[in-house]
Amino acid sequence: MKPGGKNEKGGYHAVPPPPSLYGQYPFQCQQQSPVSKPRTRSAGGTEDLAARERDRDRDGEKKFRKRPSRKSKQFVSPDNGSGVEIFKSCDERASPTSSPVSPNFSVQRSRDYHVVKTLYKNGKYSELEFKEFTETLPPYGPALNNNHDQPSSSNSVAFVSPGKGASPLSTRFYGDTDTNFQLMKDPVAPQIFPEHWSLPKVNEAMQSGRVFSCSLRVNAHNRSEAYATVDGLSVDILIEGACAQNRALEGDLVALVLDPPNLWPRMKGLNNNRTDRVVTASSIAVTNQSFSSGEGVQVSREIRLEEEVVIESVGRSNQVVESSEDSSSLLTGTGSTALEKVQALLQATPGKRPTGKVVSILSKSRRRDAVVGFLSVKFQPPTRNQMVLTPVDAKFPKMVVLPDSLPEVIAQRLRDGDRKMGNELLAACVDRWDCNSPYPLAIITHCLGQAGELEAQTAAILFEHAVHSAEFPPEAMACLPRVPWSIPEKELQRRRDLRSRRVFTIDPVTARDLDDALSVEHLGDGLTRVGVHIADVSYFVHAGSGLDKEAQQRSTSVYLIQQVLPMLPRLLCEELCSLQPGVDRLAFSVMWDLDSTGQIVKQWIGRTAIKSCCKLSYGDAQEIVDGTFSEKPGLSGNFSWQEVAADIKTLYNIAKQLEESRIRDGALRLDTGKLVFALDGDGNPHETSFYEQMESNKLVQEFMLLANVSVAKVISRAFPDCALLRRHPEPSSRKLLEFQEFCKKHGFVLKTDSSADLHASLEVLREELKDDPVLLSIVTLYATKPMQVAKYFCTGRDKDGDWGHYALAMPVYTHFTSPIRRYPDIVVHRTLSAALEAEKLLNKSLTGPEDLVSTKDYEVLQLAASKHRISDPAEMALVADHCNERKMASKNVQEATDRLYLWTMLQRRKGLLSDACVVGLGPKFMSLYVSKIAMERRLYYDEVEGLKVDWLENTGTLVLDYCRPRQHSRKAKSRSISDVAVVSNPAMDPDDETGNLDSLTMIEPEAMPLTLRLFSHIPVLIHALGGDSSPLDIGVRVYVTSYLFS
Repeated sequence: MKPGGKNEKGGYHAVPPPPSLYGQYPFQCQQQSPVSKPRTRSAGGTEDLAARERDRDRDGEKKFRKRPSRKSKQFVSPDNGSGVEIFKSCDERASPTSSPVSPNFSVQRSRDYHVVKTLYKNGKYSELEFKEFTETLPPYGPALNNNHDQPSSSNSVAFVSPGKGASPLSTRFYGDTDTNFQLMKDPVAPQIFPEHWSLPKVNEAMQSGRVFSCSLRVNAHNRSEAYATVDGLSVDILIEGACAQNRALEGDLVALVLDPPNLWPRMKGLNNNRTDRVVTASSIAVTNQSFSSGEGVQVSREIRLEEEVVIESVGRSNQVVESSEDSSSLLTGTGSTALEKVQALLQATPGKRPTGKVVSILSKSRRRDAVVGFLSVKFQPPTRNQMVLTPVDAKFPKMVVLPDSLPEVIAQRLRDGDRKMGNELLAACVDRWDCNSPYPLAIITHCLGQAGELEAQTAAILFEHAVHSAEFPPEAMACLPRVPWSIPEKELQRRRDLRSRRVFTIDPVTARDLDDALSVEHLGDGLTRVGVHIADVSYFVHAGSGLDKEAQQRSTSVYLIQQVLPMLPRLLCEELCSLQPGVDRLAFSVMWDLDSTGQIVKQWIGRTAIKSCCKLSYGDAQEIVDGTFSEKPGLSGNFSWQEVAADIKTLYNIAKQLEESRIRDGALRLDTGKLVFALDGDGNPHETSFYEQMESNKLVQEFMLLANVSVAKVISRAFPDCALLRRHPEPSSRKLLEFQEFCKKHGFVLKTDSSADLHASLEVLREELKDDPVLLSIVTLYATKPMQVAKYFCTGRDKDGDWGHYALAMPVYTHFTSPIRRYPDIVVHRTLSAALEAEKLLNKSLTGPEDLVSTKDYEVLQLAASKHRISDPAEMALVADHCNERKMASKNVQEATDRLYLWTMLQRRKGLLSDACVVGLGPKFMSLYVSKIAMERRLYYDEVEGLKVDWLENTGTLVLDYCRPRQHSRKAKSRSISDVAVVSNPAMDPDDETGNLDSLTMIEPEAMPLTLRLFSHIPVLIHALGGDSSPLDIGVRVYVTSYLFS
């Protein structure tokens, strides 16, 4: 049968292109077209056809612009040479023997949905005819061209013939999953994301105020949503969709351009049906795409991407970026002026959420180098490019892994068919993300272990947050003093000797890095001298040394449940710097003479030598306050326990005065529950409880706060350009308003004009809800949500800004009291040392509570700063940013470890029954506050087999009832009722799932039908989710009974 004739199935054989036109056959046909009624072209030739096509576009005819269905793609197959052009609907795949190659491809234009038709007449192709026809197509987006030396056409993308460079034929090709065209050796992939702006263009746009620099934060519940905070704007900017995010990942510092205000959505009730949204990672697929590595490596068919949707989104994203650029005239001027204009727009349009798009990545997040995920493979030798890495962190997209980049150990396990590989936690890094690929390319570095195991999961958490767990490098260890070590005599002569004073420490029972101590003595005339003594770590850690660089890199100690990852070598943090009892230690001391009301009369700050007389735990100090303490061994020096107990009680009374004074000044107290775990002999958690903060904790806290504030005042006065302080911004006004509306809706009065008003309102709520601890915990939890994160900053980089600490109600604040475990404290110690050096040179006090620094003093202060190697403002700002990032990483590690141990306990105990309170209701899910773990969890109940859901929106009521599922009625997407509920029949034996739970738990199931409103209480089963080849999570299911259940 000749080419183009009918085959036995009624379709048409494909016709190969002439080698002179294509060089080689660039496409492999995998579909054939069944017969449909032919449409005859007139003898007018290609010119008439092109004219008719232009007329159709001009007249708005939809025949060729209509988007075909997934099951019916428009193809063109020429006939047997009669000049008849045939359009067919293809539902079948061609057999491997029929029509091996064909250029007869159909291209669905994602924005205009034009059909590119190959022309065939009398068994020949006309290059001129084809080119003239394709030029009738309207332009779409930036063109791609393999010839980078020549500018691309605005309306075409050059095909590349393998081995022959660019073909003279120009057209566009946007393949998709359903057309199943397979690229050959050297494909040209279409552009999916906009190109990033060049750095000069970004800098110019920033100076003019058209572009803002900010960090990207991805919504873990919906990765298509990301947010960015711009200093000076009251509302975060929404970056919606993969194309708007433009290949930026969590934590990246990006250049952001705002969309025109008329495109800003409302903060509530966002239109989730917008056509420019990109499908989530689970529904994305990629075929016919490749990384432009020059090797023509084809991406796995396991990655699915609806290209038409994505490319459509890209087209519109490009339009919005261009319109943003054009409409940014309203934001011209300096950056500060532009911010003022944007803020004015926000105030003029309350309730609107500004949106924007990423135009460049200024600095890549270190999270790119610390990705943990599971490798999805078909158990076969890794040579078919079918590997996808699914990150554990939902903020990251799926990633492609090329087989050639695998470590040999992992590759060999795959070749051996090791079925456990799918459950292994793998460490990887992001290599690159090209603009023509919907997914980033990742490189796997090593294996962390089996998912669900404590050791492997802990290693994954540490790697994911780039926390150092290895030993210290030789360069750092070489800086340590030789042991045994004692204080040199010359050093003692430079310091005030307090070794004869009664000094003691109060810390947790298990603490080994004791970096703060207290002392108190009565001076007469109603004055009391209180001393705070902090380990002088800066004596051992010299600026610029190998040890200093390592400490700065780590920035903080990380406290896990069973171990501590120290910032400094253990020789320092547990021995030479730790204020252990009975040994001489170097310290930085702050001492105040206080009157009977707790007001500071006199202040002294300097270097000292001390010797602690005892180590007290918080429990010991609390027993002394309560009068139940019994003497115990461990007291050194010529002191008695009666004297120590009297000192503790004196300090406790002063601490209460200090706290009351802070509260009057507007300080907040937001205490949320913290879980602690009881471990068995093997280190596995078997029980949880809440950490109880005692009055003795507040005793220590008040004096540490006073020391930090006192030092902050000194260094900010002495070094206003390079002091390292810590500030806490005011709460998010929008979230605070939402919290206020929440309280108002439920009958609670909340004032938020200042921190003092907020604290007073919360104190009233605590009194009103003292009989309902669960609701009080919920209100306290919601009160913390508007709060922003406290951060370190350099004063020289924000001279006119707000330096205050909102929660503490302090005008200035810093960290001085924990140099063993925090690097900023070491920097503050050095700054304070420079101030003390200047005091000697000037022969005047600079460290008193009210000491002023004159203009003449600054020259001497700068010399002292240079001697102690205090960084300039730019470098100090970098130190502050790094410390902020590491502190947040440490916090995330600790929280992730707590969740890991909770998950392990729930898995071992097969779940845990608890009471839960409804804090959110809707037609598809509810939010529950689970009191036993002090967490908020979501429960989705849409499309559940055997569960009837009635949502009464007018009354905010939800009714859940069990119904026997009908046979053969289960929908494809429905879930089992066991996913959302533990159902038992009262007339039958208890279900095995609940029968194995702790019999001492006095929680009874609720009977169905279940009627729920806001703040309704409901029993739930807390259980472990994931662990095999998916991320760990904590889930809840309602605990109910029904006589219909069987």
